[in-house]
Amino acid sequence: MPKHVPPGTLLINGDQPLGPQTGDDELSDLARRFGGAVRLGPGGSTVTFDAVNIAPGPDRFHVTVHSEQGRVHAVDLVLRAPDDGPDWKNWALDMELARKARHEAWARLAFGLPLEPLPLAYDEEKPPVLPHDITPEHPRTAAYPWGEVGSYYDSKAGFSFLRIRYARMRDLTPGLA
Repeated sequence: MPKHVPPGTLLINGDQPLGPQTGDDELSDLARRFGGAVRLGPGGSTVTFDAVNIAPGPDRFHVTVHSEQGRVHAVDLVLRAPDDGPDWKNWALDMELARKARHEAWARLAFGLPLEPLPLAYDEEKPPVLPHDITPEHPRTAAYPWGEVGSYYDSKAGFSFLRIRYARMRDLTPGLA
């Protein structure tokens, strides 16, 4: 088990760190270890696999890791529910929104901040605003020095997911291109 895990780093199965410091070689190892797949694309790669658990809980996740220029820049997590099947026969909106709520509770435990409703930007010249009615489908986010965590429900695809985005140095340093 790693002695020091940098902030924002996920710990998979108690011993495998996954975060912005993870390179393409480690991603390939993760894919092999968990029976996942690696897809190469222009400028980056995507790795998908199922993990038994990601600290702080025993929950099972489907994991999609997005890599760019040899480093992880985002991780998408989907909590696996006991009643998830191999097809969409058992899908129901209330169960999917319950999964979204579980994502948000897990993220608070994992990263220490509650996810808050995401203000929406309707006009570049005006500040973002919160909608009058915030429904369970509305995105929720939290910002950290190392990046951000967001909980989303995609109504067209019919699923919820948690996205962890790691800030790149150019995002954290004004004037750096």
